[in-house]
Amino acid sequence: HKLLDVGLLQLYTTSMNEIKEFRGKLGLTQEALARELGISVETVRRWEGGKTQPSPMARRLLEELQEKGPK
Repeated sequence: HKLLDVGLLQLYTTSMNEIKEFRGKLGLTQEALARELGISVETVRRWEGGKTQPSPMARRLLEELQEKGPK
């Protein structure tokens, strides 16, 4: 599995803690991460709560966010 440079977010399997740690490394709140990705805050909460996993498209957006940084 390819890992992002932060060493936390795996593109194929993502745990709830990895999303939260990834977000923290970027200095983003749940609201700010949702805004950056164009998704709802509830979606971020479900990821971090372990209820759902990011889709392949969301994983790509997360990778791009890591590479470019927040707006």
